[in-house]
Amino acid sequence: MDLLKQPLLAVCLVALAFAAIGVQLFAPTPQLSALAEERVRGVMHGTVAGIGRRSPRGWSLEVSLDALDDRRYAEPPHVRLFVPADHLDAHEAPAWPGDRIEVFARVENYPGRAFPGQRSLREAMASRGVDARATAVEPVAIVGSRIGPIVWVERTLAKGRARFERRLLEGLGGIEEQGEDQQAALAVALTTGNRAFLQPATVAPFRYTGTAHLLAISGLHLGVLAALLWWTCSVVVNRFEWVLLRFGRRRACGGAVVLLLGVYVLAIGAPVSAVRAWVMVAVGVTALVLMRPLCPLHALAAAALGLIAHNPAVVIDLGFQLSFSATLGILLFLRFRPPILDAPEDPFAEPEPWARRQLRRVGLFVGVSTSATVATWPSVAAHFGEVATSGLVVNLIVTPLVSAIVFPLLAVGALSSIVVEPVGLMIVELTTGVLLALGGVLTWVAALPGAQWVTGATPLWATVCLAMGALVAVTSRWTPRRLACAAAMIALGLAVGLFRPAIGQDDSLDVHFIPVGQGDATFVGFPDGTTMLVDAGGSRLGRDPGRFVVVPYLRRLGVRQLDWVIVTHADTDHLGGLFAVVEQMRPRHLVFDARERQDSLRELVGRAGRTGAKLHALDSELRRTFGGVTIDIVRPQVTGRSQNDASLVTRIARGPAGVLLPGDVERGAERWLVDHRPVEATVLKVPHHGSRTSSSAPFLDAVRPAVAVVSAGRFSRFGHPHAQVLARYRRRGIDVLETAHRGLVRVVIGAGGRLEVRTVRP
Repeated sequence: MDLLKQPLLAVCLVALAFAAIGVQLFAPTPQLSALAEERVRGVMHGTVAGIGRRSPRGWSLEVSLDALDDRRYAEPPHVRLFVPADHLDAHEAPAWPGDRIEVFARVENYPGRAFPGQRSLREAMASRGVDARATAVEPVAIVGSRIGPIVWVERTLAKGRARFERRLLEGLGGIEEQGEDQQAALAVALTTGNRAFLQPATVAPFRYTGTAHLLAISGLHLGVLAALLWWTCSVVVNRFEWVLLRFGRRRACGGAVVLLLGVYVLAIGAPVSAVRAWVMVAVGVTALVLMRPLCPLHALAAAALGLIAHNPAVVIDLGFQLSFSATLGILLFLRFRPPILDAPEDPFAEPEPWARRQLRRVGLFVGVSTSATVATWPSVAAHFGEVATSGLVVNLIVTPLVSAIVFPLLAVGALSSIVVEPVGLMIVELTTGVLLALGGVLTWVAALPGAQWVTGATPLWATVCLAMGALVAVTSRWTPRRLACAAAMIALGLAVGLFRPAIGQDDSLDVHFIPVGQGDATFVGFPDGTTMLVDAGGSRLGRDPGRFVVVPYLRRLGVRQLDWVIVTHADTDHLGGLFAVVEQMRPRHLVFDARERQDSLRELVGRAGRTGAKLHALDSELRRTFGGVTIDIVRPQVTGRSQNDASLVTRIARGPAGVLLPGDVERGAERWLVDHRPVEATVLKVPHHGSRTSSSAPFLDAVRPAVAVVSAGRFSRFGHPHAQVLARYRRRGIDVLETAHRGLVRVVIGAGGRLEVRTVRP
């Protein structure tokens, strides 16, 4: 292929390969690794570096840490400081770039690796130059400033962006603590790149239909802005004759567009997709001004080389992979497009018929859209274990609507709101309303059969098949033989989810204790392939573990649909994540407490019923057998004040081995279980996350587990698990494994009752 004969592209490919190898061999480590798994409180002394970011709950600042209490650092580590809104005026940043600050804060490392085959948040943040995180306990005090020319620019941009965000948020009705006003959230996300106000339910329909790129500032958005800026600059330049005489319209407009777009990219935090798009715009405008031919592939390679030189770890960043693969797919298609899509080259030939010209344009658009979608599939499958096959069709309809109408109007409205605020905000409100309505339609599309294809954790050969299939497809020139070859390779890569079942392939009982922070989530795979999930964690604040932890993990296992879901009780840290599970995994059966009256459980049951689940309202007990494994689900018949004692208890037995999942039961229910039910088990999920109200001595003596698993968060605000409870287990010789320290805990019980325990971290 003649592409490989071009020096810049060859250098780019070599740089990508060396960067990927280097990141794997020499992964950056946090400078505050001495913190280990501890959390320390102390006075941070440092300087704000970079542009802060506002969220519904406060502000996040990048701080170059000079000292923590009396300990000074020769090479200041970078700490991401979160300042809660109750410590400041929510509309104003607590500090700006260049400010020297002092603040009493809790400082901790990011959590280590929790799942096999995935980078930890600690490694990901270290690759971005962030060593630790902190939360302000008291208000931030500014004790001075260090402001040079570069810092002054950052400071000015930060203040300008904050004012602009505030104008949008207040003008569109404001944002409450949880960010209910999603029109304002969309306006902020699509203009300043700040996605902190977007709720997961707003983003989900776009993600599940392969259109999430419409909500990220990338080439589409910068292209629209470049066109608007060029037109505006032309109007302005025409009013100044001396500018036209000195520079010419093309140079003046081109230079202004590149400069203004560059300032904009810096102001929004320079995300990878925006930097890539800006470099390509800059190269394209330069070629236009200098009247030189432009090779778009060279522009893309230049953008990639620049980002890799700045930070080699960017090659394993998902945003980098998706942005560059989609753009590469488009450029390769345009370079190798079929002859039928070429415009007539003979200027003296008869004009092309109107119908043919329109068909050619439609063909080009279909080819570009399909190429961009297919080119991202290898990365999407590798990261998420599924691809949005519906994106092939949905993007053909949605992308032109957003790129040609919605986003240009949104950009015009946002810019005009600076000058004529009421008119600009009215346009912004109209366009974001269209996006929200579009999200409703996409929700319906995402629920259609086949809208997503589950591949599971793709092995290397499947990823290579997808990548080679995508490459052949976009360079096929639409010849039947090449298209058939591309389709075969893509089908083979996607088919890994069909002939590589994750559950029941080795006649084992597979129990996964999923780390969801402060909460419970246990997945069980039975020898006959039946799947069951007991709880899915939950959080009143922060990210939903059901949507962002449990469902992605199940997808990577290759699970398309759950057979059984059990709700132990209605506490948020057990039930909260199940809403996303019911929405995306569509369980066939839902088991819940018949006597529970919480509104949250009623809502969950209603949603499950609407998705077709068979509802089991349990008042006493339920027994089932799957692949020779017996499960007993029991509701303790205990009367008292504690709702935890009404938790559904699940006992799974296979020969001499068993697993007991007691939810949040306390001493009263433990006594009842010991007196009325067999509770012996090889593996015990520690009741109530290791609370002092549970794990009584008689209960442990009756269960007699060899292994106990504690599902609780790092630095639990409830003190889970309590030291005296852990001591009670260890005095009995029970091996205690905490998901907070070990990550995913996987228990495999073979046909003869042989027990194997695996953890991600030792």
